[in-house]
This record gives sequence, structure tokens and C-alpha cells, in this order.
Amino acid sequence: MSELRSLDEKIENHVPESEFENEITSSQEYQEKIVSVQEKIQRLLNRKLNSERRSEADNNEIKETVTVKSSENRAMNLPRLQIETFYGDSCKWLDFWNQFETTIHGNDDLRKTEKFAYLISLLGGNALSSISGFAFSDQNYDSSIEILKERFGRIDIISSHMNKLLAIEPIRNISYLKGLRKLYDECEIQIRSLNSLNVTSGSYGNLLCPIILQKIPEELNLEFNRYRKKIPNSK
Repeated sequence: MSELRSLDEKIENHVPESEFENEITSSQEYQEKIVSVQEKIQRLLNRKLNSERRSEADNNEIKETVTVKSSENRAMNLPRLQIETFYGDSCKWLDFWNQFETTIHGNDDLRKTEKFAYLISLLGGNALSSISGFAFSDQNYDSSIEILKERFGRIDIISSHMNKLLAIEPIRNISYLKGLRKLYDECEIQIRSLNSLNVTSGSYGNLLCPIILQKIPEELNLEFNRYRKKIPNSK
């Protein structure tokens, strides 16, 4: 606009007086057109800017809505637990673990930290004490599961070795020394395996004795019973 005024002043000095009024009118009309065009351009720029702001706000609102809905959907998918609290009784470990594994541990919709929170809420007594002090993290969840399995899941270990003993071929002939030696070696292997895992004979002794007696010849069975009767407080 300043340049335009400068040009107008120069033109005025060279325009005859008779045409001066017409030139002023034309100049004013031209200036008005320029101002009008500038205003239109400004309005268009303002509309574009407002449109971009509204679009950005809408996108943010959509993202927030999606995030909220995602959280709501995940919360809706969380299982309602009806699992009995596990206090550390090894005989109840299998039932507890099978239920927990089905509903929580194997649920891919849950983060490990969420699974950890569920696990803690379902433990008590010695079971809870065994993993107390762990911070909530993916690695600590895995470590907690391993600790619980190692400490309370030994009934699984005992059952596995007992099944191997049950599968041993029985020896009916007392003269079959090779078969008796093999039976003895098989029993020794399973018992040593249990001992190496710190599973004491007190945990499985009552189960082991009847199994072995079913595998040996009748003569040895009778001899064993006679010997046991001579031992005080033996049953």
C-alpha cells in the first residue's frame, strides 16, 4: 500500500489538472478493490486455519475415544475369577494351577503385569510368602510362576516317577535273577531322581511300598511281610 501511495503521488505531479479528479476517483476505486481482495484472502486463510484446528481436534477426540473404548473392551474381557485361594498345600496345587492357567496365564489379552496382579490376589500363606517382595514386572511374573511350580508342584514330580514304577514289568519267577536285578535298578533310579529333587521318602513312601510288592515274586512278598512283622511299630 505504501508503494501504491508513492506511485500515486508521482502520477499526480504529471497528470493535467483537468484529469486530476478522474484519476483520484480511479485511484480510490483501485485501492478499495485491493483492500477488498485482501479481506477476502484473509477470510479464506482464517477459514482454512479454523478448519485445520477443528480437524486436529476431531482427530484427537477420535484417538481418545478409541483409547477409552479399547480400555473398556479389555476391561470387559477380563475373566471373573472363581478360583479358590492357594495357601501352599501341594495336594491342591494341580487344581489351582489348572484353573489359573486356563483363565489367566494362557489369556493373551492380558499383560503379564495384570496376570501378576491376579496371581498375587489368589495366593495366601506360604504360597504368597514364597514370592513376596517381587516388583510388578514381566520378568518377575515368570520367576514367580517358576518358584511356585518348583516349590508346590512336586506332587506332579512324584506322580510322574510313580507312573514309571507302575509301568515296570512284574517278576513272577524268583529264579529270574536278571529280571529281579532290572526291577531293583528301575526302582533305584526313580527313588534317586526324587531324592535329587529334595523330595523325601516321607512324601511317597506309603505309595511306593505297595507298588513294589506287586512287582516281585510271591515268595519274596511273603518273606518281606514276615520280616516286617518282626520290626517293632511296623504296619
